[in-house]
Amino acid sequence: MNQKRQAFFRLTKQRKSILDLLCRYTYLRTSHFYALTRADRDGAQRAMRRLLHDFWKRGYLVRRVVVDYDAPGPFPRYENVYSLSSSGVELLRNSGGLDYSLICTPEKSPHSLEHDIWITEFHLAVERFCDLNGWTAYWQQYNLKRTVNPDALFALTDPRRPEDESTSYYFLEMERSRQGSYLDVRSGLLRKLERYAEYYGTERCLRDWEWFDEFRVVIVVANETRRTNLLLQLSEFLPDPAFWVLVQGSDLSGDCFLTPGETRGHSLLE
Repeated sequence: MNQKRQAFFRLTKQRKSILDLLCRYTYLRTSHFYALTRADRDGAQRAMRRLLHDFWKRGYLVRRVVVDYDAPGPFPRYENVYSLSSSGVELLRNSGGLDYSLICTPEKSPHSLEHDIWITEFHLAVERFCDLNGWTAYWQQYNLKRTVNPDALFALTDPRRPEDESTSYYFLEMERSRQGSYLDVRSGLLRKLERYAEYYGTERCLRDWEWFDEFRVVIVVANETRRTNLLLQLSEFLPDPAFWVLVQGSDLSGDCFLTPGETRGHSLLE
């Protein structure tokens, strides 16, 4: 690390908390920082923006702009999105405390950046669900490429159940765009889901992850129309109850997950 920069920069508890949040969630909007640090007043929000700007100017954070075209009003809404730079990762590793074995996140195109923000939004929703129900969550977003290569792996534990029945495992697939890469009528997404179906309950899955060989695959899509279309294709080609399809932004407390071939919704509480 640049010695001059290090000499004039003190990693206070507040500053470290910002880096810890980015280590935990990878990509965060400015508004995410407000919510996660309870900065609900104008003064606290201005202070947060100054801290983020200072980190960015020093090279510890990468800052990009995303556009929210669905925001109310006549004009699009712009918001900064932050992630750790290689210098920020190094700063965290030197500070100790958490497991900072993550790699620096690469430069993102606007499309893939929005995809990763979706992952953050879902991660936050899972944690809100666990807080509400007294559950614990495990979340992994790095080093995921095994036989399958999900967007994330998460596990939910209900401490009130017997230990050998308390934890359920989920792979996450974010599908922002329309399905493509068709081969023999099957889209690229369907072919990927076929690999999950073949993987379920196998010794290879257990070797890959050690903790489990049974799981659900949560597929998050942009809207109800895309969910309906995906469920129709799954019902025809891959009617597997392990596939849970969700519309982005749904309340995880309800029966918001649909599976192919069924009309009733499912809940994480099952």
